Amino acid sequence: MNDEIYRVFSRVALDVGNRTFSPEELEQPLSELNIDSVELMEMFGMMEEELGLLLSESEIAEIQTLEQLLAVMSQKTT
Repeated sequence: MNDEIYRVFSRVALDVGNRTFSPEELEQPLSELNIDSVELMEMFGMMEEELGLLLSESEIAEIQTLEQLLAVMSQKTT
């Protein structure tokens, strides 16, 4: 996982949901983290904007954990 991506994610999670996530939570299904869909899309959007990336609808649909989100974004920066 890219350190810059993780720093951006951590900041966005605090800004959007006033939350921090443990390494274990990054691996849990999104459905178990009590993140509503609006909050999640806001997080995606803020990360895309800050990193200058764009996730396709199909990429977003495949993301089941925060760890997967970070991995997809890391791949797009390389």
